[in-house]
Parts: sequence; structure tokens; C-alpha cells
Amino acid sequence: MFEALHNGLDPLWISFSGKEPTLFPESLLRMAARARKPGRTLILMTNGLRLQGSLLRDLAEHIDYFDISLDGDREAHDWMRGEGTFDITWRNIHRVLEQTDRRVGVMATLVKARLPSGRPQYEDLTALARRLSAEFGNDNERVTFCISLYKGLLGDPLLLDANEVTNLVRNLCEVDFPARVLFTANYAHLWPEVRRRMGWRAGDLVYDAQTSNALHRNGNVNCVLFNLTVNEQIGLRLANDDLVYLSCSHLLLGEECSRVSIADMADEDLGTVSQRAVADEMRFSRSLEYVPADCVSCEHWHECQGGDRLLGIYFDEAPADPYCPLIARG
Repeated sequence: MFEALHNGLDPLWISFSGKEPTLFPESLLRMAARARKPGRTLILMTNGLRLQGSLLRDLAEHIDYFDISLDGDREAHDWMRGEGTFDITWRNIHRVLEQTDRRVGVMATLVKARLPSGRPQYEDLTALARRLSAEFGNDNERVTFCISLYKGLLGDPLLLDANEVTNLVRNLCEVDFPARVLFTANYAHLWPEVRRRMGWRAGDLVYDAQTSNALHRNGNVNCVLFNLTVNEQIGLRLANDDLVYLSCSHLLLGEECSRVSIADMADEDLGTVSQRAVADEMRFSRSLEYVPADCVSCEHWHECQGGDRLLGIYFDEAPADPYCPLIARG
């Protein structure tokens, strides 16, 4: 990777992520130091449990942005991550803000589930938004809130439908704290229904100046629509075994994921892999040029752009979104 950084590959953002990078502090600090460069943003995705003391001080010398997971207020987070973890992570968020000048992104995952108290998880995410507003309402330049929609295999009981997503978005609109809800490719098929239920007009979009991602803004809530970006984007994920993948959808394949890798860092450097990806010379790229007839004729095509067609190739060897109920199955 670092040979590629010194030979033409010049990303604006580099993210260090899971399972949990802070469990390997020496490697993490070494990689962060080598990746550091003026004008480049280094992001650490972490559960936040170890962000204190000398490790926090050392990381703050290199990391620009701490993406810290909180999957709701105390009940939901402890239910998903383990008893007592919310309080530890919450204290460490304060440590980052008090002991460094770095920014914090609170990252939550919405799932289809009811908590032990009986309330749906999206209500606890709303409670977290209220807590963030009360605690950091005057400092939201340094603290942001982002909600990712759960990604799982077909039939997974935690997968979301339009009800959970709409209820979350509606609740967030009533809280005085900025929030982003990420509609990745596998949830693109839900966007038209969520938009309709919210009473929003199609096409009322703005575009992020840095990423070109499409945003639907309603007050303090931004719905980020990845499939509607105005510029082509290619996400590469480098695994610990040196295999390279397009996006992170391969993680759903478990131990079989190596069959969909597009390159091996043992054979070529990341700069060459990136150049081939941009030139559409990669495995799977040409297959994505095909659009199913059901998508072309669908009234929602302009709002979802075919959904998660890459995952369709992974599972069904056909570029058709396996999550979309409007696509006919063979």
C-alpha cells in the first residue's frame, strides 16, 4: 500500500477500519504515520473503548477524524455491544474532544429489532440524537452523527424495510442536531418509498462538493444517496491477506469472499490496481454495464439506478439487485 502512495496513488481520504484497529496499536500507529500527508484526511473507525491515555495522544498526532460507533443510547448500544460499553465509549468521546483538537463522527447502525424494553431500536437512535444535541449542540462543527442501514444476507431478520427507515428519518427531523442517513446501494430500492412517505419531491437533491454524493436535505437531516452521485466512484477495500475488493459487499460472503477479489497485492501494487479500476479493466466492471430490463422500464429507475447490482453478480452471477422486490427472478 505505502509503495503505491509514493508512486502516484494520492487518495484524499484513508480509513483504518475493523474488526477493531486499536487492538493492534503498534501497527495502526505505524501505518497512520506513513500515510500522513498535508491535505489528506486519515480516519479511524473504532468502537472507542481504547481511546484514552497514551494511545489517544499518539493517535491524535496522525488521525484527523475519529469515527466512533454508538448504536443508540445506552439500552440499544449495550444490547448490541455488551453491558457497560456505552458508558466507556461515551466517556472516551469526551476525552477525544477535551484532550485533542480532532473531530468525532458518531456512527450508528440501524437494524430491524426490538430492544429488551420492547421499543424498536430506531427510537433509541432518536434518543441518542437528543443526547448529542443536549451535550454538543453548540459544537456540532466537531461532532457529527451518521446512521448506516444494516447490511445482511437475504432473509436476515435484521434487514430493514421502509417502515423502520421512514420512522427513523421522521424522528431525526424533530431533533435539533445534524444527522446523515446513508442509503447505500443495497437500500437504494427503499428510497422512493421513504421519500414518498415523508412527502418529499423526487429530484430535490443537492450534491456534496467534496464527494459528489447526492443529498436530500430536510432541515437538519441529510439522506445520502450513493447511487445518485454525479461522478463515478470506485471504492477499493484492501483486506489483511492482501486481496483487493470492490466496495465492502464481499464481506457478506464470509469465507467464500476470496472468489470475488479483483487483485492480489502480492502480484501488483495498489497504484496499478487503482488505475485499472478507473479504466474499467477490473473483473466485474464490464458486467455492471448491463442493466436488467425490469430496471430500465421501472418508474423508480431515476431514483435508485438499479440498486446493488454488484451484489447480484456475487450471489446470482447477474447484475440485478437481489434485494429489490420489483425485479423478476428466474
